[in-house]
Amino acid sequence: MNHPSNPVTPPRAADGHCRRAPNRLPCRPTAGGCFGVRAAACPPASSQLGTGSRVADRYVILDQLGGGAQGAVWRARDLLTGERVALKLVPIPGSSSTDLARIRREARILAVLQHPSLVRCRSVFEEPSLGVLGFAMEVVDGQPLAEWIEDERLTCRHRELLLTQVARALAYVHARGLAHRDLKPENILVTYRFWNDPADPANVKLVDFGIACPSTGSEDLTRPGFVLGTPPYMAPEQLDPLFWGPARSRAAIDVFALGLLVCALFRLGHPTGLPASASMTEYAAAYRNAWRTGARRLAPNAGGSSVEVVARCLALSAADRFADGGELVATLCAARARAQTAALQVARPACRGPAAACRTERAMQPYAHETRAWGPEVTATVYCPPRFNAPWAPHPARGSVRVVAAAPNSRSPAARGRPPGRPAPPRTPR
Repeated sequence: MNHPSNPVTPPRAADGHCRRAPNRLPCRPTAGGCFGVRAAACPPASSQLGTGSRVADRYVILDQLGGGAQGAVWRARDLLTGERVALKLVPIPGSSSTDLARIRREARILAVLQHPSLVRCRSVFEEPSLGVLGFAMEVVDGQPLAEWIEDERLTCRHRELLLTQVARALAYVHARGLAHRDLKPENILVTYRFWNDPADPANVKLVDFGIACPSTGSEDLTRPGFVLGTPPYMAPEQLDPLFWGPARSRAAIDVFALGLLVCALFRLGHPTGLPASASMTEYAAAYRNAWRTGARRLAPNAGGSSVEVVARCLALSAADRFADGGELVATLCAARARAQTAALQVARPACRGPAAACRTERAMQPYAHETRAWGPEVTATVYCPPRFNAPWAPHPARGSVRVVAAAPNSRSPAARGRPPGRPAPPRTPR
């Protein structure tokens, strides 16, 4: 379990490989925020490690970035490539076999996963002379999401794009049969390039796979009677497995945490109303009481096209949530497609002639049909009403369109056919 850090020390990511942004805009305090949870405090550094120390005969330590419950993180220089890397080191003396197995598994996970929103593992090593076990990964030039939530530059569009990148990274992880199990703002790094290109998935990084495990099966390293995670972002079955029973898949834990991440990102507060200082027992009791009163979902206090998707993420029972991140992303894209389709609807102009002539769609034919890409996720089929020779026929403005169909689209093909608004050849009256 991670514990809040000392508020006097600068907050770090759980993996720690980040640094504070220069000239950061002042934050506007808002209740709810990221539930007040901060990164884990840095454990004491080994007396044998420091600036200039050489690790694995390849890396020279520059400084300590931070750390968490699973080890300390150092910035170092790779003597072979000259690049800067982040070293996650765990002291072998005093560490249990489970702790050492976790860092080995985290290194294997990062070495196998290849996604722009995940950090890459470069090498795994064991240094007997220093008594440390660790691995090298890429350095992320940015800050934890927890430090950006209150930033005035983070608009609703930035928040939606950021959330989409995190959801797609989770979908990728779940498709590989893994569950993160510690999704929270401190474990999401946002690069400084995010402000120039928020749609680039490489500018949002999901980090700290220290307690990740297979989404199904019994390969969990957690010992009986122990609970790992951050209480405000833990699913009900994590807090009280005896009451809720085992989940069909550990991916449902990440889905629930993503719903809570939405509440934190949009500053809605925790859906239980509990403060950040509440204990695991209090969160578990709140979920049980909500279930006994008939609540099946913790609906956030928000509107919009995605509210139903978020409410399903926050279903108290794991069986009622999305099966994994892939199903969540598909449903989220469909909800946004419907919202954009509704926004594209254009009201038909009032008919100035006989009503009977305007009752059927034949009065508006022929149409110029075409398919247009309305952003990265929606393709809409539209038609352009032509002008007519009859003096009583409506004369829509050039370029007016009306959506007749919409479907999800990931490639956004170029518009085909006649440009909207180009008049069709007039019909010869009989």
